[in-house]
Formats: sequence, structure tokens, C-alpha cells
Amino acid sequence: VRAAFEGLQELVVKNPIPAAVGASAALASGYFLYRWRKFGVWFGPVFDDDGVHPVKIPTKLIFGKVDGENRGEDPMDPPKYLEDPYFWMRDDDRKDRAVITHLNRENAYFDHKTRHLQKLKTQIYNEFVSHVKETDNEAPYQHDDWFYYTRTVQGLAYKIHCRKPAVAGAPGGEEQVLLDINQLARGRSHCDVSCVSVSPDHRLLAYAVDFVGYETYEVHVKDLSTGQPLRGDRLADTAGEVVWGRTPATLFYTTMDPEHRPNKVWRHALGTAQAGDVCLREEADQLFWMSIGKTASERFLVVSMGSPTRSECHTLDLFAEGATLQVVQPREKDHLYSVEHWGNDLLIVTNCDECINFKLMRAPVASPGRASWKEFMKYDCEVMIDAISVFRRHLVLSGRCKGVKMVRIIDLSAAAAAAGDRDLDADAVAHQGPTIKVSHGVLRIALIIKPHKSETRGLLCNPGVVDHSKLTEKIPQISRFCVGGQVANKNLSSLRRIIEHHFECRVFFSSF
Repeated sequence: VRAAFEGLQELVVKNPIPAAVGASAALASGYFLYRWRKFGVWFGPVFDDDGVHPVKIPTKLIFGKVDGENRGEDPMDPPKYLEDPYFWMRDDDRKDRAVITHLNRENAYFDHKTRHLQKLKTQIYNEFVSHVKETDNEAPYQHDDWFYYTRTVQGLAYKIHCRKPAVAGAPGGEEQVLLDINQLARGRSHCDVSCVSVSPDHRLLAYAVDFVGYETYEVHVKDLSTGQPLRGDRLADTAGEVVWGRTPATLFYTTMDPEHRPNKVWRHALGTAQAGDVCLREEADQLFWMSIGKTASERFLVVSMGSPTRSECHTLDLFAEGATLQVVQPREKDHLYSVEHWGNDLLIVTNCDECINFKLMRAPVASPGRASWKEFMKYDCEVMIDAISVFRRHLVLSGRCKGVKMVRIIDLSAAAAAAGDRDLDADAVAHQGPTIKVSHGVLRIALIIKPHKSETRGLLCNPGVVDHSKLTEKIPQISRFCVGGQVANKNLSSLRRIIEHHFECRVFFSSF
């Protein structure tokens, strides 16, 4: 367009009158061509005073039993036929010109009717942004010899994934940018990164990205020592999930069927073509979606199949040569469950036995079926368990107690078992960020110092392990609660009172 415009300018300078006429005709032709391509009209208004009226095309749809199709349990038989005049607007490929031009006309009508609100829109947006700390760092978490975190920068739309070497148990040394999604999105109208995962040896980075908006992702593998992608290890048409195997030689990912339902899990060997990947399992039931993940112990790959009322989990022991997928408990009507791993057992969150708020069970890894399930925690009808996070010595339950969000931290050691569990009120600390931040067997607890005024300070520590150097500088007497950095649970209340008195503030214990 710029080249054409510059050519018209030159033509007008050399031949003013005829060129001006030709330029006007060319611009007019371009304008009408733009209208046709964007709105589907050459002349006349793009929309009427009362809006845009879509064309009605009668289409009969079948509701109920259809031979050769999975219509769920006990579909209507005989089926019913209903007419939908707007069924033609379904465009799974986002390429139907009639649908696209109609949506463009609706958008133009909306912009026209709300143009007087543009100033208010900008004002509201600026007010929202004023309450957001745009340049910010996520609390780092340690994984082996590195601390990983993400950060955001004012004016940039996407996160930046980074890491720093671990020095004396804290982030130190020079920052290494693993993936700057802002650079990835440059020059593109859409960019969605669904998964960012570092390999077990911390040398490679796998991420899944969608540049179209159709929620079909392409997996890339990046060499962190050079910053360059690995050639030949680009996985196309995935569902956006990627999990490393025990070593960086293997990746697991999922793909979708024509209805955009994740239904297959694959194993990919780095350095080989995607065409040679091995399909580990295919979910044929159209009512079930498939997802994959790895247990916190990193020993098991978990393949989960789920519908709104039923679920089924399979595990693959990544530490056993030649292992295959093993079902935990076959799907049953109205039975939902999920699986984690701790020690020699699988921990199972389930709604079996009419426990509608879910309960926690355990079963041996060798025989994980329902016949081997034993109660790990007594069921409490007033407590709703949403999820669990498993660590070497701690178990974290998140959910609700009597309708209020809560986090329960369970010390799995024998001494703590006698002392009981601790419940945290998640609402009291939700303003400080995510209630739970878990990573690779380390549970982080933060002492959030919230002064009565607007200032907020935060101090990070591990459960029972407090980096108290910042506190002892201000409050020397707290050193008697910290022996080698260790703080017993029974001393946390005393520690809280001393800090509150010194800073004239309130102190919350929050899990990151």
C-alpha cells in the first residue's frame, strides 16, 4: 500500500491533472474493495439503524439417537427434529466469508452505538491499570540448582520466564531469560502460550504456542545454552499439554480429534520426526476429554480421562524400563477422582461412597484399585477438597470449610501427626497473590507484613525454615525462636506477636 501511494504521489507531481483524477479513482476503488472484503457490501450502509439482521436459513437438527453416533447415555428414541435458522453461522474453521463479514458488520454497529463512551472506556481502563503493579516479579521457587520465576514489565502484555542460580538457598547471580513471550508475539495478532516446562536436566525448554486463536498448539523445544530452537523437534497440532519424561530424551503430549477433543497421548523421542511418535492411549468415548501431567515426585506420568460425572486415571512409571500405562480405577457412573503420589502410595481425592465434598484415600502403588483404597483422612461433610499438593514431608489441601476458602497444611512426620493439622484462612491472604505456590517438593510459606497504612512488605520462608536475617536486623530478640534457621510450628504464634508489636501491623501466614 505504501509503495502504491508513493507511486501515486510521483505520478501527481509529474502529471498533475490526469494523475490526480487517476489517483482519486484508484483510492475510490480501493475503498469500495475494502468495504466488500470486510463487510460484504459495495455501496450503501454497513448496518441499519436498528442493527444488523442476519439471514435466516432453515436447517433441521436431530436431537436424540442417531445411528453410528455417540449421543450419550439413553438418548431420546425416536429422536426429535428441530429447526435452527442460524445454524449456518457455525464455522469451525473460521473461514466462512458470510460469517466473517456478518460479524464485522455487527462489530461496526457496536462501535457506532458506543462511540460516545470511548472517553469513559479509557478512563475506566486507566483506573483499573492504576491498581495493578505492572512491573512485578512472581515469588521464585527452587528446583535443584535454580530459582525459577516469571516477571512482568509495564507496557508489555505478556510474561517473561526467567531463572537465577541458587546461591546459599536464595536466588543469586545473573538472570537468564528463558522465554520472553513479548518477543514471541511481536508482529502477530494473537499469541497464547499454554505450557512452559524445563527439562529434568535444566538444559532444554519446551513450550506450546497458538498464534491463530483456534486453541491448536505447536510445541517447540529450545536449547537454553544457545537460546536457539532444536530443529526437527517441532510438534504440530497438539492440545497444548507437554510433559517431560524421566530424562530430556522423551516428551509426552496430547492431540485432538476433528471435534477438537483431546483424545490421544503420544510419546516423542527428541531428535526424531513426529511421524514416528508412539501413541500410548486413545480415548474413543466422545464424552471424555484427556489430559496429562506428572506427579510431584516426578515418578509417574498421569493420563486422566474425564467427563462431567465420571473419570479414569492411568499411571506410567517413568522410573521403570518398559513400563506401560496402568489403570488406577476403571470409570464408574457418578465417580470422580484424581491421583497424586507420595512414598509407596497413591493419594486419591474421590467422591466415592456418596462423599459429595470429596475425601482423601490412599492405595499401594502396586495395587491401586478401589479394593485397596484406605481412608487417609476422615471425611468431613463441612470440608470441600478441591485439590492436593504433595511434598516430601508435607501435604497441602485446598478447598472450602463451611463455605469459606481454606488451606490445610498437614505435616506428614510422626511428631506433627500427634499435634494435629493447621488450617489457614485463604481469604485473609488472597490479596497477596496465589494462596498456594508449589514446586518440586518444596512448600513455601510467606510472612506477609501488612502495616495499617498503605505500605506492604513481604518476607519469604520455608515451612519450619525461616530466613530471619531481615527480621533479626530490626528485632534481635526473635533470634531465640530461630535455631539454625529452624522455627518450630509452636513458636510461630510468638513470632507473630513480636513482629506485630514492633511494626505496629498485622501479620498473616500465607502459602505461596
